[in-house]
Amino acid sequence: MTSEDGTVATRWQNFYKGIARALRILNNMDNARAMGVSEASITQYEGEAYFYIGYAYGMLAFHWGDAILDKTGMTLDEAYTISRSSKADVLAYSYECFDKAVERLPTSYPGIQRATKGAALAFKARIALRNGDYETAATAAKACMDLNVYKLHSNYRDLFTASWSDEW
Repeated sequence: MTSEDGTVATRWQNFYKGIARALRILNNMDNARAMGVSEASITQYEGEAYFYIGYAYGMLAFHWGDAILDKTGMTLDEAYTISRSSKADVLAYSYECFDKAVERLPTSYPGIQRATKGAALAFKARIALRNGDYETAATAAKACMDLNVYKLHSNYRDLFTASWSDEW
């Protein structure tokens, strides 16, 4: 596979489209406040935006190593002139975004499922594992377990046919 393969190119583009959209959300929170959006909603939206940015950069680091690191929402002209950041810098920013998501997200929501503190910590652990950063993975996984929200399914074999599980 090369960078011109449709699957590869689409994955790369979709991560950056999502990052651009999440940065647009973060950059417009003052407008949201001016329109009367509650602080609780703003905090949630910021947490969800940071969650996605952390995930996208973690996956870019895993699949491509070095990547273009956009922390502010650059223009296309800027994007064409910037060089890629090291994989270590991309991962560090991914972890930073997950940490910001953890600060802003609740431990659970009633009804619909949305990103939570536990999801941010679990994805941080997963990204760290995929990239061989076992210390960060262990720390994030332990923090997720310490939330005391999640538990393992009582029978691993039944997990795949269960209609509901606390493990999910």
